[in-house]
Amino acid sequence: MTRETIRIRKGTGPKDTDKLHHALGRVWGVRAVDINEPVGEVILTFDEKAASLQDFHQAIRESGWEVEG
Repeated sequence: MTRETIRIRKGTGPKDTDKLHHALGRVWGVRAVDINEPVGEVILTFDEKAASLQDFHQAIRESGWEVEG
């Protein structure tokens, strides 16, 4: 298992956060998703043999958020 933190921005409220949480939860291999919108962080625990950070970056962008850095 791997634990990674991704910096994000653009959330406008609970509905956006719910949409992002749902999208990240659908990535194959994810085990846990924690979104801290006020800080602009997503903390993920996932199986690195099943998913990569690129998979999560894509899910974030497709949900209307931006990945920082």
